[in-house]
Amino acid sequence: MMKKSKVKSLGCALIFLIIVVALVVVSACSTETTLSEISVSGAKIEFEYNEDFSLGDAVVTATYSDGSKKNLDKDDYTVDSSAFNKTQSGTYSIKIEYNGKQTSYDVIVKELEIERITLNEVKTEFSWGEDFSVGNLVVTKFYADGTSSSCDSSEYTINSLSYNKNKAGTYSIIVGVKGSLVTTSYDVVVKQPLIDGIELSNAKTSFSWGEDFSVGDLVVKAVYQDGSKAVVENGYVVDSSLFNKNKSAQYQISVSYEGFTQSYSVVVLSPKVNGIRVVNLQESYRWGTNFINSKIEVYKTYQDGSERKASVSEYTIDSSAYNANQEGAYEIIVKLNGTEYQDSVSVSVNAPHVSKIKVSNHKTKYDWGEEFEFVGEVKAIYIDKSEVVLNDNEYTVLCEDYNKEQSGKYSVVVSYNENSTIKITYTITVKEPKIKSLNITSYKKEYTLYETFSPDDISGTVVREDGSEDSLTSSMITIDQGNYDDFVLGDYIMNVQLKDDPTVGTEIAISVKRAKKLRILMIGNSFSDDTSEYAPQILKNLGYEFEVGNMFIGGCSISAHYSNLLANNAKYDFRYYNGDKWDYNYGGVKQTLEYAIKFKDWDIITFQQASSDSGIPTSYGDLIWLVDSVQRRATNPNVKFFFNMTWAYQQNSTHSAFPKYNSNQITMYNAILSAIDKSVDMRVIPNGTAIQNARTTFVGDNLTRDGYHLSYDFGRYVAGLTLIGRLTCEDLSKVTFVPSNLSEEYRIVAVESATNALENPKQITNSKYTNIEGMKTQGLRALSYEEYGWTTTGGYWNSTTNDYNKCITVENSSSDSNTHKFVATKRFTKQELPVGSVIKIESGWQYRPEAWITDAKQASRPNNVTTTYVDVTEEWWGNYTLRAFNVTNGTVLDSNSASPQFETAKTKLTIYVPKSALETALENARELSYEEYGWTTTGGFWRSDVDAYNVCTTCEKNPSDPNAPKFVATKRFTKQELPVGSVIKIESGWQYRPEAWVTDAKQSSRPSNVSTTYVLITEEWWGNYTLRAFNVTNGTSLASSTNPQFETAKTKLTIYVPKK
Repeated sequence: MMKKSKVKSLGCALIFLIIVVALVVVSACSTETTLSEISVSGAKIEFEYNEDFSLGDAVVTATYSDGSKKNLDKDDYTVDSSAFNKTQSGTYSIKIEYNGKQTSYDVIVKELEIERITLNEVKTEFSWGEDFSVGNLVVTKFYADGTSSSCDSSEYTINSLSYNKNKAGTYSIIVGVKGSLVTTSYDVVVKQPLIDGIELSNAKTSFSWGEDFSVGDLVVKAVYQDGSKAVVENGYVVDSSLFNKNKSAQYQISVSYEGFTQSYSVVVLSPKVNGIRVVNLQESYRWGTNFINSKIEVYKTYQDGSERKASVSEYTIDSSAYNANQEGAYEIIVKLNGTEYQDSVSVSVNAPHVSKIKVSNHKTKYDWGEEFEFVGEVKAIYIDKSEVVLNDNEYTVLCEDYNKEQSGKYSVVVSYNENSTIKITYTITVKEPKIKSLNITSYKKEYTLYETFSPDDISGTVVREDGSEDSLTSSMITIDQGNYDDFVLGDYIMNVQLKDDPTVGTEIAISVKRAKKLRILMIGNSFSDDTSEYAPQILKNLGYEFEVGNMFIGGCSISAHYSNLLANNAKYDFRYYNGDKWDYNYGGVKQTLEYAIKFKDWDIITFQQASSDSGIPTSYGDLIWLVDSVQRRATNPNVKFFFNMTWAYQQNSTHSAFPKYNSNQITMYNAILSAIDKSVDMRVIPNGTAIQNARTTFVGDNLTRDGYHLSYDFGRYVAGLTLIGRLTCEDLSKVTFVPSNLSEEYRIVAVESATNALENPKQITNSKYTNIEGMKTQGLRALSYEEYGWTTTGGYWNSTTNDYNKCITVENSSSDSNTHKFVATKRFTKQELPVGSVIKIESGWQYRPEAWITDAKQASRPNNVTTTYVDVTEEWWGNYTLRAFNVTNGTVLDSNSASPQFETAKTKLTIYVPKSALETALENARELSYEEYGWTTTGGFWRSDVDAYNVCTTCEKNPSDPNAPKFVATKRFTKQELPVGSVIKIESGWQYRPEAWVTDAKQSSRPSNVSTTYVLITEEWWGNYTLRAFNVTNGTSLASSTNPQFETAKTKLTIYVPKK
């Protein structure tokens, strides 16, 4: 019966469920969605007096019959603020209407603020004893808008608490306006009454013998003419000159004030007992003997120094502390009955005899090789069980078989010198010999980036004092890792020390190398999409194996990530780079954060804040908990965490969060830096700085696609380089990958921006690439006008005609109308226009790069080119051996006969060719100063192949030598003084011999004279030489008596050396 009932119940339930589902479906299909209501949130509800009405950050939400909601644009709804009056404080209703639905909310206009108040007709003087009053006080209020009004007495408050009518003086009265914090104050004066006498009371009139005089609680009152009295606080004089504290008698004391004197009587009483003295007390007793007090005498002493013997009934003896069975000193106290006076005497009970000795705090362990020396405390124990510490001369210590070089146990005997039969024996130990050195034979010397150092890989031996060796174990040592950082490439020194003896140790060298496989997970939002987009290509270009993932929710904040992780919400698109491309929704469904964390043994996990909150420190509160939760779920125990610093918005961004930063890019950038400094405790990927650096390049503030998300090519490329540069510590200049639509110039500035950010992550570094033309032509020079070989007027080349090798010009083909549309260059060889050259054409102009494979008629011609810059590459030359350029703007250039444009057209094409090594050297060099040449004073020369190889032959030293007047000579230069890259210039009509020495000795030959204008100093120029010098001449004597040319000759040689 029960089974049938259950089946029947289940059947009924199933039928009911089908009916309910059908009704829901019918209801869903038949119900039309309508607007139910509108609501307002976030509106500004408080306004200052005279402040214009605004919605503030109001959000108007439409709620529909199906429960759905929609935030309305400001253009969708109307606002009725007609009731609002900015110049009238109060509450006003604001109405909002959308599609027939209305809602409203209240706003408040605050009271007009009072800035200050003023006082007039104030009463400021009062007689002594007169009550305070305001007189005819007038209070005036002044408002923030410049208006004012008078207060009646109900509108202001008076604070006169400090006023005292019975005390002459000045008092501050405070006036305030009710309902306002604005106050002011003024001073009033209570005047002094006239004095008519003085009155005394409460004086101290009785003094003990020897007690110093004092007035006690004396009160002096001034009696005024009006009969009033006032206590005189100070200023009166007390005369106690007749008072004698050491003589019992009555004395007169006088008090004077303001010319009035009054006196009173005091008395000094008889002297009192001030102590007792005890004599004839037995002070020493044998152990076990009772205290004896029958011989004690007690004397009372008085204040005046006299004494009187006290009877037995006048005092009490307290011997309760005395113990006849305990050696020691005891205090016996004698008290004078009925007084506080007492005297104490110390008595002693002598010690009983010793029954045994004991040793404590004694040293029981000795190092190997250590001499035996007793260290400890020996006590004698008496028959009364008392203990006394013995001096060193009261006992003897013996350890007869002790061997400091034999580890083991030894017996020590301590005996009492007064009775050698009283002794005690204890055991000591000589320890194993100490370790004196460590010998590490094997350890892991190389770690990869982010790999945690492990001491378990260390093995070796330890050497003991006795020369024996044992195996080294990790439990025996401690390792000071110093500045070891597995986040930073480099070499590190670690100190290995014995745990038991830190003075014994050695060093090991550890290197942190790059890991060639990385697993990276980013927990972020669309900004991590931007950052990670090109990370795989950059890693691949650098030779890494890698896996990259990105957990994406648009605009997701740190707090939202933390909430999602705790709740295990499946809200994320899991971006995963799978092989050779991004899978932007791995698994095809939304994933949880925990799924991604456990998806791989990630080496690195990055975090970041939502861009809107990136500069708000308080928004980072959940970061520590998020990191902790991720770490507990990570499958790699050595996973490392980084924080991705995002970027400030473009200056013209319309992002709703931009006003948080005053809609200022630099303000936002600095806020992000500050927030991360305050709130992030992990290593930072400085993408915000890298993007800011890139904005100083020729690209400018054009790195986003919508004002905040990075541009798909250059912006994302900069972020990817910064990410990988930070995580791998690689030199980004090695990266050759660049997105397909970016030129080499963009790669260079992207690498520069990222590298500068990694080197200076907290400051903007201005780029040296502020214009693309400067980059295009860096290291190049523009051809001179003559080098183009321009046609005189109009003309062009056509390599496909019979006149393939002749430029068709206005002069030689006057009937050809095309000659008037072009200007043409000469034909260039590959040597004249080498690979690395750049061709630039101005906007609105074009050229045909005419080409010849051989000097013959060609089958086809290249197309016209309008691209501003074209790089001359091997592909550009191809099989061609000659190239020429026909330049035009498509119009007749000499249509204006008075001002033809042929010469203008020639300025529209610019060809840049690589600078020679000589040109580059001269650009980066400085000219030697006169002093640096070390010239001879007049004439002279060097000869490296004679015995006087190291002496310059000069007119002064060798006046008979006919060659000396023909030259001027420099000093001898080292390679350090004249380095590779220097340039030597000689003027036309002059020459020099570059004298040379392999060693500082006589040479077998000399270099030839040189007249070439410029010579670049290379490694070949120096060769094996270590010294060079220069003899300069024009082949004639320079020593004309009327006009010697020595100084002129020195100007004909110029040496340029590289700038430091």
